[in-house]
Amino acid sequence: MTSQQQTREESTRQEPSRGPVPLTGHDPRAVLSSIGEATYDWDILADRLDWSPNVGDVLMIDNTHTIAAASHWHSLLAPESPSSPNDAVTRSDAQDLGAGVPYHVTYALVLDPGERAPRTWIEDTGRWFAGADQRPARARGVIRVVPDSGLIGRSGSGCDMLTGAQTRAQLLERAERMFTHAGRAKTSFGLLLIGIDNLASINRTYGFSIADEAISAIAGRIRGVMRITDGLARYSGGKFALLLDSCGADQLAPAAERFIAEIAGQPVETSVGPLVPLLHIGAVCGPRHARNPQMLLQNAEDALMTAREMKIPYRIFDPAQARDEARVRINRTRDIIISALNDRRIEIALEPIVCARTGEPVLFEALMRLRLENGDLVSPGAIIPVAERLGIVEMLDQRVLELALARLGADRSLKLSVNMSGVSFHAPGAVARLAAALIGRADVAARLTVELTETCAIADIEATSRLVRAIKNLGVKVAMDDFGSGHTSFRSLRSLEIDLIKIDGAFVQNLARSPDDRFFVRTLVQLAQHLRIPTVAEWVSDAETARLLGEWGVDYFQGELFGCAEHPTVVDLPLAGGAAA
Repeated sequence: MTSQQQTREESTRQEPSRGPVPLTGHDPRAVLSSIGEATYDWDILADRLDWSPNVGDVLMIDNTHTIAAASHWHSLLAPESPSSPNDAVTRSDAQDLGAGVPYHVTYALVLDPGERAPRTWIEDTGRWFAGADQRPARARGVIRVVPDSGLIGRSGSGCDMLTGAQTRAQLLERAERMFTHAGRAKTSFGLLLIGIDNLASINRTYGFSIADEAISAIAGRIRGVMRITDGLARYSGGKFALLLDSCGADQLAPAAERFIAEIAGQPVETSVGPLVPLLHIGAVCGPRHARNPQMLLQNAEDALMTAREMKIPYRIFDPAQARDEARVRINRTRDIIISALNDRRIEIALEPIVCARTGEPVLFEALMRLRLENGDLVSPGAIIPVAERLGIVEMLDQRVLELALARLGADRSLKLSVNMSGVSFHAPGAVARLAAALIGRADVAARLTVELTETCAIADIEATSRLVRAIKNLGVKVAMDDFGSGHTSFRSLRSLEIDLIKIDGAFVQNLARSPDDRFFVRTLVQLAQHLRIPTVAEWVSDAETARLLGEWGVDYFQGELFGCAEHPTVVDLPLAGGAAA
């Protein structure tokens, strides 16, 4: 997670004090409603849906109490709905390995009574989390109202503009039909999830436009090999999903080999010359190894991840192997974390946060790094979810804090921020341990900032407010990270007395190309200005994005454009034993 903070003290020192800025609709619900989105937290065991305050505006209904129960929400499904959130979550056979299980489903609701009542089409994207019995216990997601059922496969509409392939939603609708046909005809079909592994490198080296050229060329090459009865969809930025009609489990390997031979290692032409795509494929057979589209895609994702980890061209999903690999992955990660803690191979890398006007660093974020025995560095994303699941994330947070305090003690000119997981932040005695570490170090406390995520903050506003006040009483500042992801209300944000707001990089990364993101980020900035809280924009990677953010009054920038952390090369965890390459 990329994050940084600048203090209120520095903000007022570097520019004149700002009075409240007139803000039209300073509750973020106005922004979300304008782009047709609302968020929810679904307590599956309690049959409760907690919606963001703007859900009534999004769905254009007055009485939102009627949709507070998940069972009632599901009772509103129209008969023509191809699937439902209940199917996607509670009937999923996927395994939560600690980071939750993603789902994506499109369905229609009948919000008004009557047989001929209009349908409201919903695109629902989220992630479910397992309880103690490893079954879904909670889900969090976002719904988006789409114009009509054209999103899910109306002929000739809604295709991916860059490649002409179907969209992810259309892929799900087509897969649903294939499941129905396979069940009736007692046949099978296949899914190949094709990942372009060097897309990020192409983006960094040549820019997004050249990466788009490569994606488009690869799509064309896939079409040249696929059969007319197969279906191609752009699954995500650098992934394609290929549905293979009438394909048995024994035919998946030859199919994957054919596509690898045709595409991988063969240059594609772009305006900067030929580029060589690096691909891996995850394959799964339906309905043999999946009972619904969501499970099909999850299993393909697992197979693709394993192919990458094992450095093999493709992987065919096998349930027994997947369970074994999941256990191996968790056990291996646990051993790696404990070993690194014992051997003091947990490190911090400093990423600068710069003043928007001068470009000079004013603060550094201390990012956790785990160094393997062979010297390679592991991505935090491969560690934190497992550490949280195993109950050892507090040990990692404590070690990062110790390292940050040591750096602050050694360099009196340095200012650092450290991330604190929700588990650590709300753990009993967390503030007491921080206070003990700061005894006799008032100068260090003044140069330390603790970052908590917005979703962590809004989980319990009253408890968070008490903890924030206690931390600030120690002389430490507090930043809200990933602002915009949890849609904190205006009143809650003011009550938290946060020193700095860090705007979620997911809304910043495509700012120059997305009108919706520009509208949303600009409104978040106006909200922060109204409360006189300094802002940091994360994931700033190009000059145009920095220019827009600067014009809107963002105080500080963080991202590739202004320097990455000290350790630029980070590898994924090895699947089992050995070193990662």
